Amino acid sequence: GFRKSRPEDQRISSEVQIFVEGLPAHCKVTELVEFFSSVGEIKVDRESRQPRVWLYTDKGTGQPKGEATITYRDPASQTLALRTFHEQMYQGRVIKVTPSMVKPHMATIPAL
Repeated sequence: GFRKSRPEDQRISSEVQIFVEGLPAHCKVTELVEFFSSVGEIKVDRESRQPRVWLYTDKGTGQPKGEATITYRDPASQTLALRTFHEQMYQGRVIKVTPSMVKPHMATIPAL
């Protein structure tokens, strides 16, 4: 069953989500979807119908941090994204792409 994760729970590498660093402050979710979906389908949230792309902002200032997570529909797409985009140019900046560190219950695609 579902159990709420605790702060001390160990985080592990996601099989479907990437963490992107070094993005330009002005980048938009739509641009990220277009760029990162070239290697595979980005998961769409069932409720909001929006792509599972999260742009991080500074909690104090509300300014973009140049970081994002992007969730793919399958592990093969994530693997290809890691190989394709890490240390590549995005809008004139070199980006770093690594597997997201997530709580264990979030690491894989839920079985349907």
